[in-house]
Amino acid sequence: MSKADKGELILNHRETAKRGAFHLGSAAEMTYSRPTAEVMKVNHTLVDKAHRGKGLAHQLYAVMVQFAREHQRQVIPTCPFVAAMFEQHPEHKDLLKT
Repeated sequence: MSKADKGELILNHRETAKRGAFHLGSAAEMTYSRPTAEVMKVNHTLVDKAHRGKGLAHQLYAVMVQFAREHQRQVIPTCPFVAAMFEQHPEHKDLLKT
């Protein structure tokens, strides 16, 4: 039985030269633009109403942080959720574009 058959959400990431998005199935997404090759401007996090309260936005945040670290990207958090998460996680503040 595959993960999808068991109802688990599959992480998907797509990126172009100008924008990108992380998705957990169709249940949650986090989008960003790329003002430069080294910067991610995270502008939107959305969790479908049926999936709220399951920690999906937090999962997307963790994936975004890992991706930014692995690709030496700085982050500009214009999404209120992502900005709040950076406040709650001072260990990630080194990723913030100053």
